[in-house]
Amino acid sequence: MIRYSFTAALAALSLASGAAFAQTADQMVVKVGDLNLATSLGAAIAHRRIDNAASKFCGGDLSRDLGQRLEQQKCVAHMSGQADSQLKVLVASARNPQNGAIVASRFGR
Repeated sequence: MIRYSFTAALAALSLASGAAFAQTADQMVVKVGDLNLATSLGAAIAHRRIDNAASKFCGGDLSRDLGQRLEQQKCVAHMSGQADSQLKVLVASARNPQNGAIVASRFGR
């Protein structure tokens, strides 16, 4: 039991530190902390990571079964949409130098 817990913790740690994305049964995590989201290149790489993670999260290669393929496509669209919404906020924050700063003025409000 202890060995299993240690192995699971080690696997989770290696996923978190080495991969651009990780996932659990119901969550997809895409790492973007190493990117400069204030640049177009950084945002584009983040979008590519999201697309790759969503594809893998939803089953990887598309199934030959039409019904299953449609479900995979819906899953990819859903997961990508959620992640893209969060990415837009991060990109806007990175491009706004005032974000996260408190600005006080000597001459009024």
